Amino acid sequence: MTAAPARTTDTAALAFDGLDQLVVRTVYDIERAAAQRLLRPASWRAPARVHDAVAAACYDTLSACLRLTSASARAMSARGIGRSLEHTPAGRAAVAVLNGLVGGELRRLGDGLAITETAQLASQRIGGRRVAPSR
Repeated sequence: MTAAPARTTDTAALAFDGLDQLVVRTVYDIERAAAQRLLRPASWRAPARVHDAVAAACYDTLSACLRLTSASARAMSARGIGRSLEHTPAGRAAVAVLNGLVGGELRRLGDGLAITETAQLASQRIGGRRVAPSR
């Protein structure tokens, strides 16, 4: 299925990436929009700037921690740490569903969960050419 088996640590890394990109960034954008509406009156400029600086520092720190944790999980997977997802039917199904939803992004990132698409005939890999089955 894949060059190296997808591992639970790959899944953890993907979860941390998702938390960073979807949750933290979305919450930061919503919080920043609310703060602009509440803290932008003419007499509140200094508190608004202080708030923006503190909020940006907090969210950037949280994002950096999540990216570091994701990178650590990927490094652990590269060393073979974590159970293989492909030894159980549920694990194979999870990898297949994930590739169906975001497979292009996984391949672009070189993620361990990306399925390498190959065709095989009689246990021989074929790449655009005909292979006679062995008997």
